[in-house]
Amino acid sequence: MPSNQHQDLEILYEDQWFIVVNKPPGLSVQDDKTKGRSLHHLVSIHYRAQGDDVRIWLVHRIDKRASGAVLFAKSKSATAKVSEMFKAGSVAKLYWAVTATKPETETGQWDDFISKNGRINKSFISETEKEGAKACSLKYSLIAKSDRYFLLEISLLTGKHHQIRAQMSHRNMPIKGDIKYGSKRTNKDGSIHLHSRGLSFQHPFNSQPIRILAPVPNEVVWQVLSQQN
Repeated sequence: MPSNQHQDLEILYEDQWFIVVNKPPGLSVQDDKTKGRSLHHLVSIHYRAQGDDVRIWLVHRIDKRASGAVLFAKSKSATAKVSEMFKAGSVAKLYWAVTATKPETETGQWDDFISKNGRINKSFISETEKEGAKACSLKYSLIAKSDRYFLLEISLLTGKHHQIRAQMSHRNMPIKGDIKYGSKRTNKDGSIHLHSRGLSFQHPFNSQPIRILAPVPNEVVWQVLSQQN
């Protein structure tokens, strides 16, 4: 289904059960101190403006400072189905991340243990198992580079709090703009160069294969690196 712009929304996919929206950086997925200006709120307004009495259910989250594809459900049954798919790992989650440090190898897999400190809202990586830590894994490939930056394509095998940010930081490869995890400078707009590039899954109601790709933000580093793909 073609993308479409409405009330600040870039809709990537929509059917009677689901909607997938390309979230801009800096917008929360769910309501917080933004006082209603969350992506969830904007999607709900989108349907109210059309006169549709649709309740939008939150299924999938990405960081406020990141961008990219976010999936919402339109019914309780759709929420239950796709939530179970996310838990079972049957939704493939693809991310793009920009770093100023070249990875040691152009492809690889990182298997670590991650623990969250809720007080400071930050996760920490250990390479050996320890109390309270959970296993986390991702696969990556170096897919583009410029004179200063490297673009990694990441298949997220587990979905833990700040997982990509923490695993990259642990290897001295902080994401561009991510000062919480070791980047030397912030981005001017407060974003980080982490993008939910795509979601792929078998549709739980009609069994059709679904593959959704989210265009990167209209920003110079993103545009330069994405043009190589």
